[in-house]
Amino acid sequence: MPDHQVKDLDKLHPDWMLLSYAKKSDASSTLKQHPQMDAFNEDVRTYWSSKTGEKGEWLSVDLDSQKTINAIQINFTENNTELFGRKGVLGQQYLVEYSADNKTWKTLVDQTNSQEDRTHQFHVLDTPIKARYLKVVNYRVPGGMFAISGFRIFGKGNGKKPDQIKSFEMNRDKLDTRNITLSWKPQPNATGYNIRFGIAPDKLYRSYMVYKNTKITIRSLDKDTKYWFVIDAFGENGITPGINQTE
Repeated sequence: MPDHQVKDLDKLHPDWMLLSYAKKSDASSTLKQHPQMDAFNEDVRTYWSSKTGEKGEWLSVDLDSQKTINAIQINFTENNTELFGRKGVLGQQYLVEYSADNKTWKTLVDQTNSQEDRTHQFHVLDTPIKARYLKVVNYRVPGGMFAISGFRIFGKGNGKKPDQIKSFEMNRDKLDTRNITLSWKPQPNATGYNIRFGIAPDKLYRSYMVYKNTKITIRSLDKDTKYWFVIDAFGENGITPGINQTE
């Protein structure tokens, strides 16, 4: 939250990017039906699960290179739990560590004595760190197995922003004009794309975000309305706004 008056809303963006999407990972144990990659695919419907809920189970991620880290988020999920309701539930207890070489580890977040029952936990670091590897180690789960739907790392990469998307193809369905298909060329250094659209060039109030895909069909337009579109490319090194285009 800002501590002073802000006139430009873009200034509220902390300029941190997601660094953990689709990254290599490792774990103390893994259930076949809930693989490690499911903690890094940005899909809340899937999750990684260890084989037990015992102390010492862990999940780690490799960011490919040393990067600046400003915040982490851990989205815990329930697997094989027999808990009903939240009354009297014990809080998650865990330790987050970081490393440059996957051998020597330092403590980043210590929640080993926490009594808070919070399924989604977000930690902003007082001082950014440089790291390539991060690991979350279980000390206690409320019930069931140690399972995570999202181990998300935020910060900044060391490379260039994606190239700008200056043009793209649009094909509005003539039989049902509520539908339109957009396609564009993949951009270097892009993790995903945010499509902004609206009824005027300065009223792009609606959005649709995709990862990796470079072709989507939007099925929520008004039948007799003309629309403008912009496709922004984003990656670990920042966001590159696109150029406004109308059908």
